[in-house]
Order: sequence, then C-alpha cells, then structure tokens
Amino acid sequence: MHTDIFTLCDRVQCYENKLMVIGAYDVISVQNTAPAPLSISIAARIRFEKEECGPSIIKIEASEVATGIKVLDIDNPIDIEARNPIGEGLLNVVLNDVPVLLPREGKYEFTLSVEGKANGTDTFGLHLVKVP
Repeated sequence: MHTDIFTLCDRVQCYENKLMVIGAYDVISVQNTAPAPLSISIAARIRFEKEECGPSIIKIEASEVATGIKVLDIDNPIDIEARNPIGEGLLNVVLNDVPVLLPREGKYEFTLSVEGKANGTDTFGLHLVKVP
C-alpha cells in the first residue's frame, strides 16, 4: 500500500480516474478570532497491491499538535478492487466541504489511515490576522 498524495485543498474532483486538486495549502489565515469554523477539502490517492484489495476502512483524523485535541474523525468502509491489468487497486479519496472547527491559532495534523495503519499525514497552520 502506498499513498501517492494526501493534502488539504480548496476543492478536489475525480474525473476518469484523474485526481484534480485545486488550491493545496499548508496555512489558513482567518480574521480576528478563533475558534475558526472552516470548510475544507481533502484529496488522497492510495495504491494497493493485489493481495491488499478487498474490504477496508479508511480513517481521516485531525488534531491540534500542541494539545492533541481531536478536531476531525471520519471513518469510511470501502471495498478496494483490483482494476488495472497488473492487479493493483487504486483509491481516490475525494472529500469536499468538510466542516472543521479549529479551537485556536496553531498547528494541526491530519492523518490518513487504512485498516488502522497510518499511510499519510499533512500538517497545516491556522493563523489569526488581527483586523481593527
């Protein structure tokens, strides 16, 4: 199993098995105050060997790095099928408009797991911009 990409972005689409990621980022700036209610998109592309195909559980979690407070927890049962001629399975994860409430300015880590094994992480920061 190999994660080709795992990122936060403005929007993601999948068309003819092509993953189209728009606006990948590692920092979000918001005005004045936290907690910051955000709507984010998450893109991932995971390759599976033939023997890894079958029913699985994909999990995406996010937590504040400094405190460990969990801000997102998604579980999704899936069935990975070997579709290409060499028997690999391929999964494009497309999540748009995911609501997240970030409690304060700081660093947050998103983790992608398949069957309990961490396969990708993405860290990003929430930056507060003071506006008078």
